[in-house]
Amino acid sequence: MVAIQIIPLLLLAWAAGRVIYNLFFHPLRGYPGPLLCRATPLPRMRARLAGRSPIQSLELHKRYGKVVRVSPNELSYSDGDAWKDIYGYGNKGSLMRDFRTTPRGRDIEPSLISTEDNDEHRHLRSILSPAFSQRALKEQEPLLLKYIGLMADKIRERAAAAAANNADGGAVDITQFFNFATFDIMSDLAFGNPMGLLEKSEYTDWVRNTFAGIKLFSFRASVSYYVPVVDVLMPLLLPRSLQAKRKAHMKYAADQVHARLARGGAIEGRPDIWTQVLRAYEGQHERVKLTMGQMESNASLFMVAGTETTATLLSGAVYLLATHPPAYARLAKEIRTTFRSKEEMTLEALQSRLPFLVAVVDEALRVYPPVPDGQIRRVPKQGAEIAGRYVPPDATVFVTQWAAFHSKENFEAPDDFCPERWLPESEGGEKRFARDDKKVFQPFSVGPRNCLGMNLAYHEIRLMLSYLIWHFDFELCKESERWIEQKAYTLWAKPPLMIKVTPVPGRWKD
Repeated sequence: MVAIQIIPLLLLAWAAGRVIYNLFFHPLRGYPGPLLCRATPLPRMRARLAGRSPIQSLELHKRYGKVVRVSPNELSYSDGDAWKDIYGYGNKGSLMRDFRTTPRGRDIEPSLISTEDNDEHRHLRSILSPAFSQRALKEQEPLLLKYIGLMADKIRERAAAAAANNADGGAVDITQFFNFATFDIMSDLAFGNPMGLLEKSEYTDWVRNTFAGIKLFSFRASVSYYVPVVDVLMPLLLPRSLQAKRKAHMKYAADQVHARLARGGAIEGRPDIWTQVLRAYEGQHERVKLTMGQMESNASLFMVAGTETTATLLSGAVYLLATHPPAYARLAKEIRTTFRSKEEMTLEALQSRLPFLVAVVDEALRVYPPVPDGQIRRVPKQGAEIAGRYVPPDATVFVTQWAAFHSKENFEAPDDFCPERWLPESEGGEKRFARDDKKVFQPFSVGPRNCLGMNLAYHEIRLMLSYLIWHFDFELCKESERWIEQKAYTLWAKPPLMIKVTPVPGRWKD
């Protein structure tokens, strides 16, 4: 009985001792941050669970500067030099990804993101990179154009139906259509056939489960990062219904990969991921090839990383253009006067002939980064120098994109949407943006683990935005005026983005 009564006292004494250690003896004690954040990880965990982690980081950086101790063992950076020091190639004893932030099922082989082994990551990336090369993108261009053209047709149909029903005169949830298009494109690339979202103009259960899984993953990672035993107990804590959905989700991805491979390896005229990969290692030794489990896990990864992030940025770009009429008018004029037909809008032309479009996309990525929080890395046993200051071993460090991109120390008018900041003065750029620290802007990260699909994402974004503006005039509906005020659970939790679309005369033959 006495022993039971002592347990709470021992726990209290342990907690008090931990707080004292964190405040006065911890290796990071010299770094600035709020008292509670330096003493205990609870404020940080609470912010992550509440979807306020990037917002909290920005508030702390405004108060404490370019490096902040956001929890006892975590440092958040908003410094441009921190990118190469944390994620780049140059740091001796490369900083390791902290895999408590990316929990995965024990029955799933590691993917490009979840692998804990740098050598395995290098191997996976070398095999998968041909599928995202410039040659592959050129071959995939007709596929992209097919789905993006279908997207424009379906938006027109939905708007006409809404107008006929007097539903706000032709309003559509544009986020839905961006998701339909990106999932159909990536499904064709990763599985060998589309999911049919655009044709049906509705989500499948698999896609709905994907959205729910992103939020669940964020909750799980937020808790297990600070309380590792939670990850071990997760099979016992998750309801059987959720576990069944997870298994069904993975089985669907596996079945789709098997069905694609059953049609043959590298198929001429089929520029999907597996054609590019298998073509690249024809004749190679078996040990350099992907296992079936690796194919399944990476196909599932592509269906999340290559869809929701792109649709998120496109939604943000449309919102920002709709709330900034001069920028919208300038972009519409650039697109509609540069091209005489949609057939002229090729990947190469959009990149080389539309400087304001390129600036709009970059500014949307800065103002509304799809992954606003930081990718956590762990400092190796010999320590590391980050942004000019030594960081001791085992500390976790990251650059918070939201804080870095919205810092007055890095950008003039950081909260304003100003595409002109990315243009030279000869093309309408403004002198006041000359002091902007452009090296801070790394929306796809840097180094050996940067985004493999960056070029594909840029091409999809430019094509979809150009097609939308070529085919339609649009304006924001009243219910979406505060759309951008969102919570973040790894990705932004986006509400519907309602816009009223009006077809530009002469764009359709009927």
